[in-house]
Amino acid sequence: MEYCFVAGNYPYKERQVHVFLENVVTRLVDRGETCNVIAPQSYYAYYIRKRDRRPVVDTRVTPGGNQYKVYSPLYFVYPKFKVGNLSMHNLSRKHFYQAVERVYRQNDLHADVIYSHFFQAGIAGVKLATQLGLPSFIANGEADTIDSLKLNNPNAVRETLDHVTGIISVSTKNKNEIKELSHNDPAIMKKVRIIVNAVDIGRFYKKDREQVRKEMGWSNDQFIVAFTGTFIERKGVKRLSHALDRFDDVYSIFMGVGEEQPTCKNILHCGRVENVKMNDYLNAADVFVLPTLAEGCSNAIVEAVAAGLPVISSDMEFNYDVLDDSCSILIDPNDEEAIYQAILKLKTDPELRNKLASGAEKKAKELSLDVRVDKIQTFINEKMTE
Repeated sequence: MEYCFVAGNYPYKERQVHVFLENVVTRLVDRGETCNVIAPQSYYAYYIRKRDRRPVVDTRVTPGGNQYKVYSPLYFVYPKFKVGNLSMHNLSRKHFYQAVERVYRQNDLHADVIYSHFFQAGIAGVKLATQLGLPSFIANGEADTIDSLKLNNPNAVRETLDHVTGIISVSTKNKNEIKELSHNDPAIMKKVRIIVNAVDIGRFYKKDREQVRKEMGWSNDQFIVAFTGTFIERKGVKRLSHALDRFDDVYSIFMGVGEEQPTCKNILHCGRVENVKMNDYLNAADVFVLPTLAEGCSNAIVEAVAAGLPVISSDMEFNYDVLDDSCSILIDPNDEEAIYQAILKLKTDPELRNKLASGAEKKAKELSLDVRVDKIQTFINEKMTE
């Protein structure tokens, strides 16, 4: 089968965005499927924000040594405001679609299915598929799908829901957002299937903690908390930092970048971590904490679970498809006292810590990338033959 993926971004050099889409693409290519990716890049990101410009056509090589192409045409993005009755965001969306369609037609692509990563890109992907008479699918994994679509023309959103063949939601929370957008239309809800995010178990897995710490020069006696994510209010980095500052004998690893820098004592690392080293940093920790306010399905949590870490995170709907009391403690992410108490509980109760770590290892077996790709392919094949 030949897949055409449409996305708002794609990993390139240091900018590792939509990595989980890349993982799905490379797995499919290594299974013998033909894949092309169309991920338009904006003039604004290149000229104003000074981001690295991706090649307009880039031939990538998978871990299995197979090739596929990523097309990254430039398009115009306008400020998000209205000029009279004209929404500038809708104009941006129009240019995005035109870039996608132009690449598809000029490069004589012949897909059997159009697969869009996230709903914003899905508006373009489904429109192209409808014009071509092809089935279309959307991976629905935004932290807040409804908010992300507020600037779009409601008719475009509704047309996308009506014409899409299937929607892959990464959590019950994301499925419920589709339910709200469609006003619980039974015909649309029949198109939705929950397939949670997954992890490459060849990259993220449990290692010997004592050996990892020895290699990093950290003591085996230290109790270490790990955090992965952008340093922003939504992810809860400051709330975690404040909770950690109440301990004198707890150490921390903050993997990420952003404006809200953690300021607690005993920070062992704070900043970006190379992808190849992420698993070692996770394995050096005793627990993983992410008091986030909104997710689709957190990749960082899935990776921590794969590394065999007990997780402290938000008692919110987006976590319920991955986390439960076998591997985690769920708390109010806005409550710094609750964050502190959960860390204290795991620090002082090694039996509970070991129990949750074992639960994480078992849970990780359900979250392998190969299993997820199997489920995606099965879902696509089912919907295409209905």
